[in-house]
Amino acid sequence: MARVGFTVSKKVGNSVARNRARRRLRAAVDELMPLLAIDGTDYVLIGRPATIDRPWDALLKDLRTALTRIRTVEPGSDPLPPRRKGGKAGAGKPRPHFGRGKGPIPASTTLAPTTPDPAAADGDGSDDGA
Repeated sequence: MARVGFTVSKKVGNSVARNRARRRLRAAVDELMPLLAIDGTDYVLIGRPATIDRPWDALLKDLRTALTRIRTVEPGSDPLPPRRKGGKAGAGKPRPHFGRGKGPIPASTTLAPTTPDPAAADGDGSDDGA
């Protein structure tokens, strides 16, 4: 028997909207899972804002497509297509880390030790205050 979990974040909307999305997903699962689910498999459905307004037939088609795609994937392989590499200039280059005390202090904020200048510390050499 397959198990199904649902997650709908607060980005979807208030509790009424989140519960509506969850109910729609649950109804779609009740309709399609007996036909397409793999026994002993756990599924997690993620509700998105479009889940609330998506036409019912389109929602069923989306779930049917996803379940069919999962069934056709070899066990242990990645069901998602490979991601494109590159894209941004400088991708893959290490970036400096400036955060919360982890790692080295950046050179621009490092203070060099200084030696006090005796003439500047004494001023003009008089202690009369006038």
